[in-house]
Amino acid sequence: MDATDPQPATLARLASLTALVLAALFIASILLGPGGVLHGDPDAATALAFAAEHGRALALLGLLDGLINTLFGVLIVLLIALAGKDGVLACIAYISAGAAMAIQWTHAGMLYALGELAQRGGADAGVLALFALGSTMDDADGIVIPLAMVCAGWLLLRSQRAPAFIGWLTLVVAGIGMLQTLVAALGGPDAGPVTVLSAWIWLVGTGIALLVRPVSHSASAQYFSTVR
Repeated sequence: MDATDPQPATLARLASLTALVLAALFIASILLGPGGVLHGDPDAATALAFAAEHGRALALLGLLDGLINTLFGVLIVLLIALAGKDGVLACIAYISAGAAMAIQWTHAGMLYALGELAQRGGADAGVLALFALGSTMDDADGIVIPLAMVCAGWLLLRSQRAPAFIGWLTLVVAGIGMLQTLVAALGGPDAGPVTVLSAWIWLVGTGIALLVRPVSHSASAQYFSTVR
């Protein structure tokens, strides 16, 4: 690491703060969201009534989901910077995180349009089409997010600049998320709650671990020997 780079401890604390804020937003999106109807399989009448009654909650859900994926992208960048690595895996992680951000902000626009159209008495067919898109696009980042996590987790393990626990936890949670997405795509049972819980555990575990022990002892010694 160059002498002009931020100290590893500073990067680790920034990553810790980002992870903990992200975990809080994660909970807020669940508590303040419109409920599980959007992710279920309601009939047309229920979907129309739901969209008309929860326009503001749908817009808030879209905003929070967009912010969550934006902070996720920031967290991935910070973790890779902490690892001090570049190359193909880092590029894949950046592209995947950027794709996740783009997907969720597009999803946010769809949810806003859904609520607005329903509250203004728009055509039922248009409302139902946006309802279906708003539901399915919520899982559209189910591959790119785990892919970014796999790259970041592997780079952290290879660098040995952060506690190994974080790298392994990142890989395990990424595997759970990718497996759940593939199973759901093949028509299997929806294990979405398991993915949500594991992601929250990853955020809290990463945030606390980097707060308590920002860098490994070997990384700290390596940094100070470099800048001397």
